[in-house]
Amino acid sequence: MFNYSNSTRSERQLKALTGLGKKPYEELLPAFSESLTEISNEAYKKNRKKRSRRPGGGRKGQLRTAENKLFFILFYLKNYPTFDVLGFIFDLNPSNAEENVKQLLPVLKRAQAKLNVLPKRRVKTDSELEEAIETVGKPLEQLSDLTSTVTPSVEQPAKDNFFALEKTASSSSSSIEADSSSSSKTKLASVATTIESTPPAPLVLIDVTERSHFRPKNNLTQKKYYSGKKKRHTVKNTLISDTKRRVIFLGSTFKGSSHDYKMFKQEFPSSQFGFSPIKIAVDLGYQGIKKDYPSALPIFIPHKKPKKSKANPNPSLTRKQKAQNKKLASKRVIVEHAIGGMKAFQILSTKFRNRQTKNWVDEVIFQVAGLWNLKIRY
Repeated sequence: MFNYSNSTRSERQLKALTGLGKKPYEELLPAFSESLTEISNEAYKKNRKKRSRRPGGGRKGQLRTAENKLFFILFYLKNYPTFDVLGFIFDLNPSNAEENVKQLLPVLKRAQAKLNVLPKRRVKTDSELEEAIETVGKPLEQLSDLTSTVTPSVEQPAKDNFFALEKTASSSSSSIEADSSSSSKTKLASVATTIESTPPAPLVLIDVTERSHFRPKNNLTQKKYYSGKKKRHTVKNTLISDTKRRVIFLGSTFKGSSHDYKMFKQEFPSSQFGFSPIKIAVDLGYQGIKKDYPSALPIFIPHKKPKKSKANPNPSLTRKQKAQNKKLASKRVIVEHAIGGMKAFQILSTKFRNRQTKNWVDEVIFQVAGLWNLKIRY
């Protein structure tokens, strides 16, 4: 039977089997063991009047230690075998293998919550999103050192100029040197000093991750799951990462026919969010975002190629626009790396096939995002 002790001869093998290296695995194990004890005690208190045995009584299962139980559930998420194959590998009946997965997923979720690696699922205001950027995925000992800072308001640069905010200080200092007027020098110097002393606004990268899903039997339902872009049945989630590949926010799971920007507006209604303290970078699927969120800091979205017409038979972007698109793509590729890292867990990259258990399709991506945040700590 597979277990942790005889299946982890090297770092490479542990990553291949569980998706985690030795250090993140060893950090997760104590929290998992503690969560396992807590959930077991809670179940005993809830059902002790119906029980005929005390905890620990009765038949012993194959997965006896917390170490083997953690290895089992991570192996399932990383490799996503069928329950027949999973049962064969761990010397379990297929139905028993499924039952173990159902019991251990909540334990893993609680352990990840203890380590502060789970992304946010709901935010109601800009300040909550800003707080999530500062806290999600960071070790708890680091959070105690964080001090709240108030960002002074500065004049917003032109919204069409990509990453203009970072250039404002340098452009101000160069204009100071060119200006011969002493009064202008004084004014511009004070502006430059203010900008340099202002903490830079955080940049977040927004994208949608799409996964294959089994075809529902009901004809009307299956149409909602069918993605015209992917030409198959899928589910989608809005994902927000920072420039260090941490998954800050993971939206609800939508059916494959949902539009990316429509999903975003449901998660972040313009009546509640202005994105004024945060810079965001999106792709061309978010057309209209600047109009819907006018108070936001510069929203970085690629230039769209003009439509062909009689007046413009050969539409193309200018050289400057192409350069700006290239620079934006070099920033936005980070969120693609985060999505790709999560999809190293085969449960996200293989067609999802669990029909019986409700909300599993949403739960597994949430927990895999937490495992990814834990992994990139190291």
